[in-house]
Amino acid sequence: MNGPGAFDDCAGSFQWQESGRLGYLPTAGRIRAVRPARQRGTAVRGHSFMDREFRRPSYDPDDEGEFEKGLVFVIMPFQGQDMADAYSAMKDECKKLRLTCVRVDENAGSGIVISEITSLIERCEFIICDLTHERPNVYYELGYAHGVGNEAMDILLVAKEGTSLHFDIAPLRVQYYSSSEHLRRIVSQSLQKMIASTRGGPS
Repeated sequence: MNGPGAFDDCAGSFQWQESGRLGYLPTAGRIRAVRPARQRGTAVRGHSFMDREFRRPSYDPDDEGEFEKGLVFVIMPFQGQDMADAYSAMKDECKKLRLTCVRVDENAGSGIVISEITSLIERCEFIICDLTHERPNVYYELGYAHGVGNEAMDILLVAKEGTSLHFDIAPLRVQYYSSSEHLRRIVSQSLQKMIASTRGGPS
């Protein structure tokens, strides 16, 4: 395909730009089957994480985004008992707060995984991102989350003690955990604060 035109997937459309490059445009309307009353939440916003942090002209403080209330998407490595224990702790603490915690590998069927990931990132109210093991896919998904408008109080960054952070995300606030029990406390306390901040009141 080397001329004007467009084709769609379930999360957006690829469109040829005047520059000749293929651009991807996420389309929020087609990926939200259920919406609560509009309130401050996460993606999809018209500005990015960095637009807000650096107060660029494209940042719109009144753009509240849309999301599925109570949905928490977890970005993390899948392999290893330590990650299984970490996810179990996250899921338990979310349940205590009446939040639904999901990971993309729990989806059934043979769908396109990257499409499912981007859809969950765009739909969720909060994201927990575990940077342990420095996996490229985790960094990619975090970057996508920033690009579609998730803000600092929408994303909880955690990592196991001893994890190295690469240059681009080294300035971000990351909470380090030493054990599953420590992680439980971090997740519970942080999500309660995030709920109070973004919803404007207690959970």
